[in-house]
Amino acid sequence: GGFPIQYSVDGFDPSDVEFPSGESYESFLSLPFLQDTPKRNVVMCGKPGTGKSMLSIILGQEACDRGIPTRFFRTTDLVDLLEENGIKAVTRMLDKVQLLILDEFGYVPYSLSGSRLLFNLVSSFQGKKSIILNTYNEFSKWVDILGDDRLAASFSGKVVDNGYLILFRGQDRRFDSLHRQEAP
Repeated sequence: GGFPIQYSVDGFDPSDVEFPSGESYESFLSLPFLQDTPKRNVVMCGKPGTGKSMLSIILGQEACDRGIPTRFFRTTDLVDLLEENGIKAVTRMLDKVQLLILDEFGYVPYSLSGSRLLFNLVSSFQGKKSIILNTYNEFSKWVDILGDDRLAASFSGKVVDNGYLILFRGQDRRFDSLHRQEAP
């Protein structure tokens, strides 16, 4: 899986998370996006520290527990891998993967060549495999990340259309837990 850390299912607090209509934290643990035909993507959007990475790792662990090949990447690391090795090598490396988790999308802008490679990889997954993409940027800002209007529109279409959008409404939980630890 490549997860940077492990989390327990009951360690996640979904109270500030807005799931798509008819869905909940519990229903998402059954991985509906992987069961749909065609496969669907999940975009998790919210401020840093609100639980996007944690939830995506929990869903990734659930997929692994069910024998579904899953890979987790910080998006910057995947873009670097694409630029260093090329799309064919990375596509081969991810051939068996059914769930690709892209964390921290948009924390730093990507080069235009890196953006194009990422777009091509995402395009190759469309309908056949699922992607979970975590971002704090609204879709209108994706052009700043990817560096090209048409590329940003096409990329967001491929990731978002017919996908699930999960909104994280809370404040930075890391900051809150730090304050709780410091309180007398």
